[in-house]
Amino acid sequence: GDTSTNNALDDYEEGTFTPTCTYSGGGNATLSLAKGNYTKVGRMVHCIIAVTFSAKGGGSGNLLINNLPFTSAGPEEDGLRHVGTMAFLSGFSSLSESPNLHNGGATTTVTVTQLNSGSNGTGNVTRNNCTDSSSFRASVIFYV
Repeated sequence: GDTSTNNALDDYEEGTFTPTCTYSGGGNATLSLAKGNYTKVGRMVHCIIAVTFSAKGGGSGNLLINNLPFTSAGPEEDGLRHVGTMAFLSGFSSLSESPNLHNGGATTTVTVTQLNSGSNGTGNVTRNNCTDSSSFRASVIFYV
C-alpha cells in the first residue's frame, strides 16, 4: 500500500499475531493462550492481545510482551511510542494499579508497568508479580 499523504487512509490492513511474554533479566512464561489481532490504518497500528500463562517460567526482571506485528517508529520524543493498558487481568500478585504498556524507540516489544508513588510515578511489573495462572487482555496503539 501507498502510505503517501494522499493515500494514507487507503493503507488498511487487519491480521493476527502470536504474542510472547519474557522477562528483561532472561526467561519466559509458558502460555496456554497467546492471541493477538491488529488493525493498521496508515501508520497507526492498534493491537488487541489475549494471554494466559500455564507457567510463569524461570528468569527475572520486568514483564515484557513481545512479537507485536510491526516495529514502532519511535523515538519517544516524537510521541510515536507504544502506549496501552490492560483492560482485564487476573492471577497477578501485589499490583498497586492496573498495568500499562509502553516503550519508546523502534521495537516490537512493550514493557508492562504500573503507577506507584516513586519519583517517576511508574514501577515495573516483574516476574515476581506473575503467577502460573496470570491472565490479561490488553490494547496497545503505536505508529510505524
